Amino acid sequence: MSLNHSVLEVSHLSAGYLHNNHAHFLISDLSFSLRRGEVLALVGASGSGKSMTCSALLDVLPPGVQKTQGTILLDGQPVTGQALRGREVASIMQNPRSAFNPVRTMHQHITETLKATRQPLHDIDKRIRDVLAEVELGDSEHILKLYPFEMSGGMLQRMMIAIAILSDAPFLFADEPTTDLDLVVQMKILDLLDHIVSDRQTGLLLITHDMGVVARLADQVAVLSDGNIIETGPVEDIFSRPRSPVTRNLISAHLSLYDLELSA
Repeated sequence: MSLNHSVLEVSHLSAGYLHNNHAHFLISDLSFSLRRGEVLALVGASGSGKSMTCSALLDVLPPGVQKTQGTILLDGQPVTGQALRGREVASIMQNPRSAFNPVRTMHQHITETLKATRQPLHDIDKRIRDVLAEVELGDSEHILKLYPFEMSGGMLQRMMIAIAILSDAPFLFADEPTTDLDLVVQMKILDLLDHIVSDRQTGLLLITHDMGVVARLADQVAVLSDGNIIETGPVEDIFSRPRSPVTRNLISAHLSLYDLELSA
């Protein structure tokens, strides 16, 4: 890996918009850190600010929304969101089909990303074959010729993960990576993310509302509600001793799927 940054720190991050000369904050005063080889789950109900946090970190906020404060540090050095994108942070989007250009092949997507992140192109064909095999897209000659509409959602999600690996970024942001995938494919995608973290020592920021995914992958958890972090801690503590009513509700909703209840 060309870069050896090991800690991504976020301090007092806020973003919002103006309406009738009044500031409305969508995320407010968020602080957390992500280390290489660790999974930090940012969890909360829909509309809590999870995806907005990712957008603010990478400077890709929607029109009309602005980052109002906050500092991002890589190993203690300030960095912009634009500088993070691609080289330092790879991203897996919530809807893989919307993340690909429908008129470009998989090979074109990969080579475009490698050029944008200034990756060395020597021995590129072998690197691509190896990574596609790693994410279980084995017939690389066939896969690379395909367009997005010729692939399933699970295949596109695997391709997005392959592109993230090829970018050689030390950190990965995964925004609801198993949404709209069937249970078997979900399990395989989670296994693949776990493999990337353990084998490549990638730092994973996992954006999700699914406490089952949190239990499966996370080391640390930050719970969001109305744009504020209301509880943080190791995943074992969050599940066994949740303090916030919001956290308890999230865990209770998950346990109810199995006819279980959270102890008082």
